[in-house]
Amino acid sequence: MKDPLIALVVAASIVGCGVPAGVKTADNAQALTVHTVAWNPGAQPSSVKLVADLGADVVVFSDGAATIITDGTIASVDHRVPSWVSATTIPAPDGSGLWIVGVDANGQIWRLRARKGFEPISERYGLSNARVTDLCGFGGRFVGFSLADARTSLAVADGSEVARYATSPLSVLVGGSGMLGGLTRDGVWTFDARTRGARSYDLVGARSVAVDDQGGVFVETSRAIYSMREDGTLLLRYASSDLHGLVASHDHVWFADGPELGMLQGDSVMRTRAAKLPQNATLTGSPSGDVWALSGGALTRYAIGESPNTAARVRWEDAAQPVFGRVCSKCHASDGTSGVDLSTSDAWRKKRDLIRQRVLVDRDMPPKEQPIADLDRDSIKRWLDSPVL
Repeated sequence: MKDPLIALVVAASIVGCGVPAGVKTADNAQALTVHTVAWNPGAQPSSVKLVADLGADVVVFSDGAATIITDGTIASVDHRVPSWVSATTIPAPDGSGLWIVGVDANGQIWRLRARKGFEPISERYGLSNARVTDLCGFGGRFVGFSLADARTSLAVADGSEVARYATSPLSVLVGGSGMLGGLTRDGVWTFDARTRGARSYDLVGARSVAVDDQGGVFVETSRAIYSMREDGTLLLRYASSDLHGLVASHDHVWFADGPELGMLQGDSVMRTRAAKLPQNATLTGSPSGDVWALSGGALTRYAIGESPNTAARVRWEDAAQPVFGRVCSKCHASDGTSGVDLSTSDAWRKKRDLIRQRVLVDRDMPPKEQPIADLDRDSIKRWLDSPVL
């Protein structure tokens, strides 16, 4: 599908003929506040190539290693794959949850198992003899696979079967809410899993495509970001001369604009004022809504808003730390007998779901030989229910 309107808008932005009314720029975008997240304090692997995360688990992929980090601590390192080319999360075929997966340089798919290492899973999708170049989950049990195959460049799994489709070769594959998006040599390509309908858009200079969890499609060139209208045409949303990244994270769409981070959410366009993002940083989305920036082999994780660390520590010291000192410290101090250190507010925050389950729901923690008063349980509940952890 060719759209002459798209070509006209792109030409106007490139030659500097002015930005159309309603299009945001660095000068009129709303202010965006972000903070860095301490995802792996003091022990980040070097020469990072890719990253994928899911809940408390982060997997950092480097040449010759996949480092599995759980709750900020390295759980294991898998050295079986010499080189990785793609990494993401996809739904399990039976709908039982999500998997962290990676694709190796030979086009084979691997998934993280039990936080210990990776196992090959290409045969589960009938792709053992195929060369996968990229993959993504895109809602429900749908998984899309970009293939290095001149005849069928796309495979789509729906949890029960895998179908193959003839498309132009896709260099990037992303998706959400039943919609796939990819980059071709000439522009952008989309696939709707509900209708099995595909569209292509000639867009010179398209470098990134993103699909949010509502199925919204966004496209980036070095000077413009577009969103797709319901009729399939593209709407110019943001113009700049230094764009270098676009990814979807949950319901957020992040972009990199020179040293700043930006976000499209609904009708709003926001941009930071002093993020100091490296000019060569590439972005990776997270199911949490955060965004990863990779530059020079080093990773930084960003989240929306002011850093919660100070407020969180104060609330913990007020509500939970006294209980910890009286009841929990024997087993859960840094040198405690349980081996699980809960001596800091950050440790409690990372284990908050488990603490709620064991202390308030199952009520099997602390153990019977270490009684806890109802007032102390109430204090822990007050901390867990706090809006700032």
